[in-house]
Amino acid sequence: MSAAVAQLTDPDALTSPFALTKNYYRDVYPAVNPTNSKNSAKGKSVLITGGGRGIGLGITLSWAKAGASTIIITGRTMTFLESAIEEIRKISPSTKALAFPCNVTDPTAVQSLFAKTKSEIGHLDVLICNVGGISHAEADLKIGEKSPKDFFYDIDINLKSDYLCIHHYLNAFGFVNNPTPPTGTIISVSTATAGFVLPGLSSYGIAKLAAVRLMEFLELEYPTIRGFSVAPGTVLTDNLATYLHRFALDTMELAGGWTTYLASEQGDYLKGDWVSVNWDAVEMEEHKEEIVGKQLLKSGFLNVTPRPGGYPWGEL
Repeated sequence: MSAAVAQLTDPDALTSPFALTKNYYRDVYPAVNPTNSKNSAKGKSVLITGGGRGIGLGITLSWAKAGASTIIITGRTMTFLESAIEEIRKISPSTKALAFPCNVTDPTAVQSLFAKTKSEIGHLDVLICNVGGISHAEADLKIGEKSPKDFFYDIDINLKSDYLCIHHYLNAFGFVNNPTPPTGTIISVSTATAGFVLPGLSSYGIAKLAAVRLMEFLELEYPTIRGFSVAPGTVLTDNLATYLHRFALDTMELAGGWTTYLASEQGDYLKGDWVSVNWDAVEMEEHKEEIVGKQLLKSGFLNVTPRPGGYPWGEL
């Protein structure tokens, strides 16, 4: 993977080939700007895992700009969380800002996190599962080369963490076995890698694709939940592989703005879908009926549809 990418010179080489819309963006623009009144988060509470640094921090600060009533961030390093809390308060002094240290791959810790959240604020409107990553990102380790320990670390940090947070959110806030469940929004930070088979990225790709399917199951099983998978683009973060740095022109503010957009009514037609922050939200809205009707943004299984009587070889 890294060797092939090293041959590319266009900084948009990992963005423009994967465009759904004619226009694509690499920075925040009016439709997804958190200061746009349509994306207002006034009266909303949000919990962002990994919200103290990197893309997570960009999401956190976007919710502050959108005027969220409560922002809860989690992470494993308190210094990052404390710094983020200070930034939230500078942007939006009226926002209640809380930092809860948590390892989101630890079932007991995650259960405690949502119990504490319930105790503190009573209701949580939005959950953003941002934690993720890949071990030895520079190494391009193939199956058989990557240790089982590292392989399953990637599964845990990208898939198990999402499931644990979603599970305990649903249980803590009254969605499970409730004939009249509340409403809520869950956003999983994804990647375009979920849709490709690339050498050296098996653990990451498998975990991220499974997380996309998890959101599709969530839409089916909990109709009052608005669930989305969002690819944040190529953002220059501390853990981004060096060979990707020259392509990392996407801002974390773009990803953050998209989360406020999706949490508004504007995103209803994208429930259960995978979206890229590089796509033009306005153009997508113009074609929402086609997106929904053809299930353009749902994941697939095979490039063929098995049918009674078998596949009509050579006829299609």
